[in-house]
Amino acid sequence: MVTFSTLSLPAVGGGIILVLLACSAFFSSSEIAIFSVDRHRVGPLAETGGRAGTILEALRSDPHRLLVTILVGNNVVNIAMSSIATAILVDALPAGIAVTVATVVLTVVVLVFGEIVPKSYGVANAESWALRTAPTLRRFQRAAGPVVTAFDAVTRRLSAAIGGESAIEAPYVTRDELAALARTAERGGGIDAGEREMVESVLRLHEITAGDVMVPRENVVAVDASTSIRDAATLAADERVTRLPVFDGTLDRVRGIVDLRDLERTLALDESVSVERLATPTLSVSTGEPIDTLLTRMQDERVRMAMVVADDGAVVGLVTVQDVLEEVVGDLFDVGSEASVRAVADGVMVRGDVFLDRLDAVFGTALAGDAPADAGTLAGYVYHRLGRVPRSGERIELDGIAVTVEQIDGERIRRMFVEPDYGALAAAADESGADDGVAERAGTDTDPTDDGVDERSPEE
Repeated sequence: MVTFSTLSLPAVGGGIILVLLACSAFFSSSEIAIFSVDRHRVGPLAETGGRAGTILEALRSDPHRLLVTILVGNNVVNIAMSSIATAILVDALPAGIAVTVATVVLTVVVLVFGEIVPKSYGVANAESWALRTAPTLRRFQRAAGPVVTAFDAVTRRLSAAIGGESAIEAPYVTRDELAALARTAERGGGIDAGEREMVESVLRLHEITAGDVMVPRENVVAVDASTSIRDAATLAADERVTRLPVFDGTLDRVRGIVDLRDLERTLALDESVSVERLATPTLSVSTGEPIDTLLTRMQDERVRMAMVVADDGAVVGLVTVQDVLEEVVGDLFDVGSEASVRAVADGVMVRGDVFLDRLDAVFGTALAGDAPADAGTLAGYVYHRLGRVPRSGERIELDGIAVTVEQIDGERIRRMFVEPDYGALAAAADESGADDGVAERAGTDTDPTDDGVDERSPEE
């Protein structure tokens, strides 16, 4: 006799298997989608994704527990499918054959419809699917809380017992992997060799110390606190440096750092001011300090130069931001060189600390020979000629060029626009018996630098 139970068991069991297969697909796709969302994107998604974004951020905050939740759910539904399929087939086939058929068929079905297809979809739609599945996953995590908590605790202890943290807690991308990604991007044409080298240099910063990049003590250009600002400015201009450590008797007692632009500006206002009064505080760092942390400290303290000291407190050298950056981008131009000059329409935009001989090379002028020894930069020459601090927008006629102050910070000239004074240049050429080639050069030299990039930050 045919009963209701014998008729309905395959249909009901098949329906339940389909529901469980959908659950398996849900867990598989949500796992790959949520863990495929980059860490740096989780925060923005929490801000813009509403409640789902907030839940996603909460789930990702404990990746180990999240993984346990997904694996518990996925394994429960897969085992349930296998049991139901075996129960259906055992009535029609011998027990051993029923188990074999159920295992083979379900393995294929789950692999295709519960793993490959859902995970492919999750990878292709990571952010949107992660946001859609996060609320449901969070509800399941709470419903299965005791089971999830138990497995979470056990697996964490097992991970600790075998001498390592869980892989899910480790960084998703290591330094070596980032370097490999950079090399892959170079081979694919996404970046060039120089950019790849910069990435690799950044990843090696933690291996390089202040002692590796410092200027050794014997090569440090510094001034005693008793030095006049005129002599200090002359020394800085002669040595082509823009900062000088100020010491008291010996370099082991550094009082601070003085900027060449401050020296030149003060010379035009009050030469009696002491060098020590113009000095600003600096940092003291050990020879073994990694330059990545050193750079962070210098940024936080807003200093451009730090003194490197040995264990006994003796100064063994100094390190600048430029020294650190050169480990990333290679040798930079010295201050006042091509990197200080950027071509613009009808002239050049320069920083105040550009050296006069550089402008002479661009415009065919003789500013360096006309300026006093303590005014080696354009800003210093402007201070010298005016005898005061110029106003923003003020135009100053010099020998062969016209200078307009574009940016001034307090009493420090930051940026100036320089254009040739063709009349003055032509007159100088006539006096020297030359033709008008000098004036032509000033008007046609429109690319004084290959990249026009300042070597120092704008706030300097």
